[in-house]
Amino acid sequence: MIRSLALAFFVIATACAEKVEPPVPAPPPTLQLNGTQWTSAEGALDAPSIEFDGSRANGFTGCNRFFAQVEQNGPALTLTGIGTTRRACSPDLTEIERTFVAQLEGTRAARFEGEALVLEDVNGAEIARFNRRE
Repeated sequence: MIRSLALAFFVIATACAEKVEPPVPAPPPTLQLNGTQWTSAEGALDAPSIEFDGSRANGFTGCNRFFAQVEQNGPALTLTGIGTTRRACSPDLTEIERTFVAQLEGTRAARFEGEALVLEDVNGAEIARFNRRE
């Protein structure tokens, strides 16, 4: 009998308990890229670089200067309308430029990792990493 009363009390107490909702995750922080300058973490002498200025980006591909339009919404980031100057470069620098422009075109998100800026593709995979340039 005491067990039945204890069980009934437990059932009633838990039924009356306030339900606790799991915390809602905070939205991802907006990347503050405007006015920042970054250099490829590859560290080469002619390392690609990028500078963000509002809805525009420009920089160096390792061979030529480039410009692009920036669209950003939270961590989502795309660079469109990418254009470059047409300076002739060595095959090595031309390959660096080709790879870098492809990375910019493939960017769909960005995040900060410590002091680094990481560009990600549509699957969230890292495609480029930059160090802040002062």
